Amino acid sequence: MKKNLLRIFCILLTLTMLVGLMPVLAAEDDITVYVSVSDQGVPAETKDGGAAAQLAVTVPAGSTLEDAIIAAHEAYCPDGAEGWETAESDWGLSMAKIWGKADGVGAWYLNGVMPMEQSWDVTATDGDYVDLILYREDWSDSYAGFDQRTAEAAAGEAVTLTLTHEVFDENWVASSEALAGATVKLADGTELGTTDEEGKIALTFDTADLYLVTADTEILNITAPICVITVKEAAPAAEPEPEAPAKNITVYVSVSDQGAPAQTKDGGAAAQLAVTVPEGSTVEAAIIAAHEAYCPDGAEGWEMAESDWGLSMVKIWGKTDGVGAWYLNGVMPMEQSNTVTASEGDYVDLILYGPDWSDSYACFDKRTAAIATGEAITLTLTHDVFDENWVASPEALAGAAVKLADGTVLGTTDAEGKIALTFNKAGTYLVTAEDPDLAITAPVCVITVTGETIEPAAPAEPEAPAEPEQPAEPEASAYQNYTVKPGDTLWSIAKKFLGSGFRWGELFELNADLVKNPRWIYVGQVLRVPA
Repeated sequence: MKKNLLRIFCILLTLTMLVGLMPVLAAEDDITVYVSVSDQGVPAETKDGGAAAQLAVTVPAGSTLEDAIIAAHEAYCPDGAEGWETAESDWGLSMAKIWGKADGVGAWYLNGVMPMEQSWDVTATDGDYVDLILYREDWSDSYAGFDQRTAEAAAGEAVTLTLTHEVFDENWVASSEALAGATVKLADGTELGTTDEEGKIALTFDTADLYLVTADTEILNITAPICVITVKEAAPAAEPEPEAPAKNITVYVSVSDQGAPAQTKDGGAAAQLAVTVPEGSTVEAAIIAAHEAYCPDGAEGWEMAESDWGLSMVKIWGKTDGVGAWYLNGVMPMEQSNTVTASEGDYVDLILYGPDWSDSYACFDKRTAAIATGEAITLTLTHDVFDENWVASPEALAGAAVKLADGTVLGTTDAEGKIALTFNKAGTYLVTAEDPDLAITAPVCVITVTGETIEPAAPAEPEAPAEPEQPAEPEASAYQNYTVKPGDTLWSIAKKFLGSGFRWGELFELNADLVKNPRWIYVGQVLRVPA
């Protein structure tokens, strides 16, 4: 019981001490108010000959604005606290003396706004700005201010200020208006420049210091605006960042000359010619680079000029006797190549049409492909068709002859425009196509084939051909599978499993669904042989 009483007594004692300390703690919570005095258009002088501009005074929290004003007079006014006096007048409580002067009419502003009443008992807030005004004899001074009361900059760095002043409408409602043509200067009178039509001025100081900036104008009586600019030493110049190496992009240019790939200066096909240009280059820059590197006429093989329809191509790949066009990634742009920016991996197709301009743009669904030897790849060929509004859409192109750039025919597209291609030898194959019934531009697909070459296996010529006996139809269990090895022919396999090479015809008939030509079997192919 005694322990509980002691605990309660300690708690009460602690609470009593805290309550007693609270007024002391509150008294230590001070605020700062900034007081400026404009004396007939210029900053008033302090007791030490400085400018009465943004004078910092510290007062206890909860103080009134008059408490802060009196503190500013006491600390800075040549007449001390006696330089301030209020008195009752015909219009209520007014300022009878400001900064030691009683021969002028005055006003005051709180944070740039004139209060509607002389409420000196208004509670001051930390960071308040109080402007005390001593008007000229005609009371004509218009309240002026910069858009910044304080600013910071490094030496050599510009600070832009905007100067405005108050104007009143017929109902005495105030609004701010830019003040052009005002002379901006330091408090010591050093002129810094003149505000422009928007009331703006850019100021630069080369030396670290504290600068008190004000302004006046001959065309209007204004109160003294104040901005205190703190200029710090300029930061040491940073080491320049090393310039990043210029980034290049690769663009692929193809040229279709009246339905066939054009020729390069070394006799190759002008199909997907890789050119490297700086990032940000135009499509025309890539086209010129392709001409310079591959065209028999070099860069002079390309020329653009103004025509009745605007800028057009008058020379493509050294030829001026045909009408041309260009496509970007399979689409004809509506703008010119010298205004479109090239991107990494773009495909540009330059077209030299035939005499009747009827060439339909054609392309495969793949521009490049990679396969292994013996592996099939299917390409689909389409060409552009236009509706009555000249809107293009791709349509399958059936019956077109698909061939290599050297003219070797590989086959014909089916009703869906498709064709399956297989290559038995590693290498790079440039595949194109033409149509016997339709003028089309030359489509291009570059196929890279990797792996070991597949040599066709052909049977040896028999020394004395003989009519082979017709074998009976084997039962399903009468044969086994055999995988063709390098060097195998139907002759050697027949000799191995049938005892005589002359019986190769039996193997051919047994595998009629697998072998279409007895001279062509390949390594890895699985054949049926007698068990």
